[in-house]
Amino acid sequence: MTPRRLPAVPALLFLALLLAGCGIGGPGGSAAVALAVDESLPDKPITVPLEGSVQPGQEVFIRLELPRAVEADVILVRFELDVGGRSFFEVFDLEHPVIPPWNVAIIPVALITVGDWNIALIVNSRKITDAKLTVRR
Repeated sequence: MTPRRLPAVPALLFLALLLAGCGIGGPGGSAAVALAVDESLPDKPITVPLEGSVQPGQEVFIRLELPRAVEADVILVRFELDVGGRSFFEVFDLEHPVIPPWNVAIIPVALITVGDWNIALIVNSRKITDAKLTVRR
């Protein structure tokens, strides 16, 4: 009797479920863009949410929240400019230092280039989530 090989798609699905069950994977999380946050409180709540667009050079804050604390000491912030057709052009990366363990981080950002921006938030080499920001004159 010859050994039977699993088809590729079910084998990958099985591996993904196995890894998820073992707790291996990204922590998941959420991000929001704000004009002001209260960093004196432990959960760093948003006090003035961003509605609409911002002017070039105007400072905003990205509040990244993870469901559990992580031991990462840096957040990689990847700025991508929307070039249309569901495509983004990677413009630059920024490393934002944090003190571990943490589950809420505030990242100050000021962009001078007009356009629609996708801001990818990466922790421990895993993309957690995206934040959207529109810069208009």
